[in-house]
Amino acid sequence: MLASLSAPVWALPLDLFRVLVGLLGVGYFVRTLREIPDFGSPDGLIDHSLQHRLLPFTRMGLFPERAPVWLLRASYLMGCAASAMLALGVGSVVVAPLLYLLAVSAYRRGFLVVGIDDAIVHLALFWMVALPVGHTLTLPDLLSRREDVGVVWDRWRSASVSGLGVRCLLIN
Repeated sequence: MLASLSAPVWALPLDLFRVLVGLLGVGYFVRTLREIPDFGSPDGLIDHSLQHRLLPFTRMGLFPERAPVWLLRASYLMGCAASAMLALGVGSVVVAPLLYLLAVSAYRRGFLVVGIDDAIVHLALFWMVALPVGHTLTLPDLLSRREDVGVVWDRWRSASVSGLGVRCLLIN
């Protein structure tokens, strides 16, 4: 039973999913960056101290209650850059957990006004941590001058990875 769950699957569709999640992440962090004056700033519409008292789990995140606007802007700009790196396949294994942590922190910071789009990004970035991504469709592979693009494409088309994470995603 377990052997059939972890049977290999093609890596190319997983990395296409990675590219789409990376683009989604860029859009999400750009939107979150634009909402800082309204919801993220200490002087915005959300009373973060009240939110922390009412919902204690919102304290667990990267940002303190009175996080300065420059910290939020820098973090969300970093999220945009890291999402672009994820889409390009540059350091996916390192970037995905950082993006997930940043998305969870942004989600909890504005918990009183979250929507379905926040939850979708949060979930998609979780799967970037759990899935074996980064084996195909990567910019470093394309830029390496050791092989012709056709050879790289043939290697990408035949690449396979463990299917356990994919099957868990499908069950989810």
